[in-house]
Amino acid sequence: VTGGVTCLAWDPISQSVLAASTTEGQVYLLSRDQRGEWHQIGLIEARGQQPYVSSREIWSVAWSPCGNFLATGGE
Repeated sequence: VTGGVTCLAWDPISQSVLAASTTEGQVYLLSRDQRGEWHQIGLIEARGQQPYVSSREIWSVAWSPCGNFLATGGE
């Protein structure tokens, strides 16, 4: 994970996937194996190119109750 971690959220269904948002505009999807080691299984990056986006920093992350969707928030 690069940048400062701003928020963590567990997948509400399986409780085996952790989403971690960062000040660098990324959301890392992490999973822990049976030995307790963490592995990156996905990466979502904010673009920040639209005129209404003031920064790429992601300050919050939340799963939908069904665990199929991930919402992020920033400035």
